[in-house]
Amino acid sequence: MIRNSLFKILAILLIIGFNWSGLLAIGQTIAYYNDTENSSVNSMQAAVLDFSATNQNIGGFIGVELGEDKESISVMTKISGSLDIQYKARAEKISGNDNFCNAIKLEVFHSAISYSGALLSFDTATTTALGTWAFELKLPSTASNFAHGEECNVDLVFGGWRQDTVDFNQSGFTDEERIQLRLTSRMIVLNEFLPNPEGEEYGFDFGNDSSDMPQGEWVELYNNSDYSFDLSGWYIKDSLESDINKIMITASNTAPVGAVIGPKSWLTVYMNKAVFNNTDDTVKLFNDSDILIDSYAYNSHDYCDIEPTPGDKNSDTTGGGSCEQVPPNKSYARIPDGIGYWVDPIPTPGRMNILEDENVFVVSQILPQTNEMIVEEPIIDESAIKEPTLGEAIITGVEEATTTKEKIATTTEIMIPEKTTKEPTIDNVSTEQIASNEITTVTIEEQPVIEEQSVKVEEIVLEPTPTPELEPVPELAPENNSENSE
Repeated sequence: MIRNSLFKILAILLIIGFNWSGLLAIGQTIAYYNDTENSSVNSMQAAVLDFSATNQNIGGFIGVELGEDKESISVMTKISGSLDIQYKARAEKISGNDNFCNAIKLEVFHSAISYSGALLSFDTATTTALGTWAFELKLPSTASNFAHGEECNVDLVFGGWRQDTVDFNQSGFTDEERIQLRLTSRMIVLNEFLPNPEGEEYGFDFGNDSSDMPQGEWVELYNNSDYSFDLSGWYIKDSLESDINKIMITASNTAPVGAVIGPKSWLTVYMNKAVFNNTDDTVKLFNDSDILIDSYAYNSHDYCDIEPTPGDKNSDTTGGGSCEQVPPNKSYARIPDGIGYWVDPIPTPGRMNILEDENVFVVSQILPQTNEMIVEEPIIDESAIKEPTLGEAIITGVEEATTTKEKIATTTEIMIPEKTTKEPTIDNVSTEQIASNEITTVTIEEQPVIEEQSVKVEEIVLEPTPTPELEPVPELAPENNSENSE
C-alpha cells in the first residue's frame, strides 16, 4: 500500500519536473468575444463630384488654305448628384512637331470664357458656368516652317473641383475631362486642274481629253511648305470608287519630271487619258497610305465664255449664267496659289494662277533728262508672291532717276500698248521718292478713257530738300577771281 503510494508520488513529481518549463511559459489566457447587430433604419452615403464633356476627339488634317479651319463643339454638364463644380481649362502638349504645334491658332467661345491666340498658350480663368464650348483651330496662311504630314497631339484639359474650396489640389473631390486634339499638317494641296481641253486657245493647243502630255487633262499640285516632299506612291482619282481612273504620280507624267515637289513649288500631273467628266466630277488626291489628302467637286462655273485673244490683252467681257458643261480650256484654280478659294480662270500649269491676262508693265528705264518712262510689252511677273488683282499694274525695275532734288520734271510720259483702252494713274507716290530713286514698285489704278494711246503728266514739281540753317562764319577777304562764301 505504502509502496504504491510512493510510486504515484514519484510519477507526479516526474511529470511536474518535465513540464515545469512549459508551465512557466504560460503568462496569460486570451479570449475573443464578438456580436452582430442588424439595423434597418441607418444608412451612410459618400459625396460625388463629376462632370462630363461631349465630342472629346478632334483629329484629321489641317492646312493653311482659306476656309479650311477645324471647328468643334463640346458641351460640359454636371452629373446628377454631383457636388457643385468650379473648373478651368488649359492646353497640354502630348507630342508632335514644335513648329507645327506652335503655329496652330485656337479660338474659343463660351458664355463666360473667350480666347484667341496660340493653341499651346490656352489657359483660362476659373469659372462655374458649364454649357457649350465652341473651338476653332486654324493655321495662318504664312505658316510654312514644317513639312507635310507633321503631327501635333495636344489635350485640352478641363479640371474641376468643389466650389467651396479655393484650389484644385486642396479640394479632395476632383474630376478631369480631356478633349484630345490629334492634328496632321496638310501642306500638299490640289491647286489647279483642266478637265476639258479642247483645241487651241490662249496661244496653245490643249489637245483633247485623251491627249498625252503636255496636252490633255492635267492636275496641278502645290506645296505650301518650306520643305520638299516625295510624292512617290501618291495618286489622283475622279469620283469613281473603282481604280479605273487611278493615276499614279511618277516621273513619266509630271512636270517638272519626278515625284518630288519642291518648297513653295508646283508639280503638274498629266492624266494622259480621259479621266474627268465635262459636266461635273470630283478631283481627289490620295497619299501612299490610301488616305484622302484633298479633293474638289466641280458642278458650276464662274465663267461660261471668254473671247480668245491669243497674243493680245484678254477680253474683260465674260459670259455669265450657268453652263451645261465645263467651258473648254477653262481650268479650276486656287487664287492665290495654295491657299485661295477655287475659281475657274486661265489655265496656267506649273505657274502662278491668274484670273486673266492682267496689265503688268515693266519700266525698263527712266530717261535722266525728261523722266520719260519707256514701257515694255505686258508680262506676268511669276516671281511675285502675290498676283496683282484686276485693275492693277506693277511697275518694277526703275534703273535711273535724277539725283538733283531741285530739278523740275516738265513731262512724264507712260507709253501704253496700242489696244489698251484704260488710262493708268499714279497714286500715293511722292515726287521726292521718285527723284531719290526710293521707289521701285508703283501701283497703277486703271481709269476708263476713250481710245487714248498715252497719258502725260504735266508740271510735276520736285520740291527741294530743306537746307539746314548754318551758323554764320567770319567773312574772308575777297580774292581775285573768287566769290565770297558763307
